[in-house]
Amino acid sequence: MGHVTRETSRSVIDVNTTSGQVLFRQRWEYVWIVAPGQPQWTYREKAHFHRRADMMVWNIWSNRATFHVTGTSEFARRFAGKELPANFDIQWVLSNGHWTVRVTKVPPGTMSHPTRVEWNQRVIYLCTEDFETTRHSGGIIAHEFGHSMGNTGVLNRGDEYRKTSPHHSDTASVINVGRELRTRHFRTMIEEMNQMIAQTRWTVATLR
Repeated sequence: MGHVTRETSRSVIDVNTTSGQVLFRQRWEYVWIVAPGQPQWTYREKAHFHRRADMMVWNIWSNRATFHVTGTSEFARRFAGKELPANFDIQWVLSNGHWTVRVTKVPPGTMSHPTRVEWNQRVIYLCTEDFETTRHSGGIIAHEFGHSMGNTGVLNRGDEYRKTSPHHSDTASVINVGRELRTRHFRTMIEEMNQMIAQTRWTVATLR
């Protein structure tokens, strides 16, 4: 089974050249923080947070997109016209993370704690209430993950719920307040993928 991988500063992209499967993986190096009055994190709580975050990313992003390849490479010719599936994964690491993920334990019901992605610094800010769907129908963590995959204001591809966004009315979008993916959400990823296999170009084929 062959693989072509591309390690970027913010993720690793793995193309299985036998099956055509694409895997996007981020290494998350956590910093566990407690708000005033909250008990310290236990290992079980940390593991539970990561499992839930990984599941949220997987449920919203994985098995939702397929890609087409075109070009003159052997890979492109072999998979011409086929839909190549994509999965997304986060990995808990203790060093060499793509992202430093600062997670604050806050009291239940806290709504004001800021969650955000600092693209240039490669830092993600989350809190223990980010699984509450009342704050974002697609899930705060899936939304912030989308920023960390290149949907960032730094690249003029940021939050779509802002009134200044041309996609402000698309409330079903995960980069707005929904849970659906759009072709535009893969722009940064495709820019990286197009550098992986010579004479091979990638495009989004289908979304569901």
